[in-house]
Amino acid sequence: MVGCLASGEPAGVPRTHLHHRAVMHRLEETLQANPGEALYMADLSKAVGASYPTLRVCCQEYLGMSPKRYLWLRRDAPDDAGAANDRSGGNDRH
Repeated sequence: MVGCLASGEPAGVPRTHLHHRAVMHRLEETLQANPGEALYMADLSKAVGASYPTLRVCCQEYLGMSPKRYLWLRRDAPDDAGAANDRSGGNDRH
């Protein structure tokens, strides 16, 4: 009982949920450590310590999309913001 209280995890939480949360945490750490770098799914899976099917399930569960789609959106998000700023005649032009 003391172990449950000391662990900081709520009682009755399925181990798969804890594992998926840890995978997502490692995914975010990996992506932050490699900004702008092309990451292949096999390398990413290895870095987060999960198979691609597990990574796919975790991303679908937490993000509502596949890891490939998530990487694509992360990679293109800054470019889209800059393009929108250029189209709107943003403050970058003098």
